[in-house]
Amino acid sequence: MDYRKLPHGEEEISVIGLGTSSIGAAGDKEIEAVMTLALEKGINYFDQALC
Repeated sequence: MDYRKLPHGEEEISVIGLGTSSIGAAGDKEIEAVMTLALEKGINYFDQALC
């Protein structure tokens, strides 16, 4: 996974993120599987914007 450093700090975020605005429509097992796979693949940017 590629990462980019934020301009004001030392944090590095993954260039690929996971949007979660509609994740609540899935079942608990599917949500857990998606989140687990994202973390395993190195994704550390999760967009939690609410619509």
